[in-house]
Amino acid sequence: MELVKKPGASFRAEIQRIMGESFAGDDVFKSFDVDGRKRELVCSYMIHYVDFAIACKKLYANEEHNGFVVLQRENVSHPFREMRLDKALHSSIPSEYLEKLEAFASEVADTESIYRRNPHLELLNLCVDVSKRGRGLGGRIVDFCKDQARAQGLPLIIDTDMPNNRDMYVHMGCELYRTFEASNGVTRYNLVWLP
Repeated sequence: MELVKKPGASFRAEIQRIMGESFAGDDVFKSFDVDGRKRELVCSYMIHYVDFAIACKKLYANEEHNGFVVLQRENVSHPFREMRLDKALHSSIPSEYLEKLEAFASEVADTESIYRRNPHLELLNLCVDVSKRGRGLGGRIVDFCKDQARAQGLPLIIDTDMPNNRDMYVHMGCELYRTFEASNGVTRYNLVWLP
């Protein structure tokens, strides 16, 4: 795995496509599921999020560039880049969808756990190209994140809304420490891997 730095236009578009396809079915974007536009809106969201993750130096890719993960240290803030992301999202996605997404994120936020109050790494947005799934690539990406956490002596926190992903992380040695059902019916699973 390597940090993605200033990709060319075609590579950036490929990352955006893979991440958009990967998260189009994710329950975190349930609020986008109106009028058959969910896939379009999620892909639009990911176009901007990928640029943000690259600029913040937290997007990693495997050598074949068909698996990606955003890995960040706790409480690392990029206020100027976050403002630019917010502006870009509001220019391409209707505000009512973003407001519902933000409300959901606030509702499921795990702010009270000991893992969040202490230094940690957070695994965000793991995705694998649809054509490459089922070959262990997701597991290798998780192993990379665990290696980073181990090297820094920090817990690795993972949140997911997908039961299959929850099961994969548990199978890989992560502990499910919290389950929370949001008011929109989506369940958030909070997991941790300890070095």
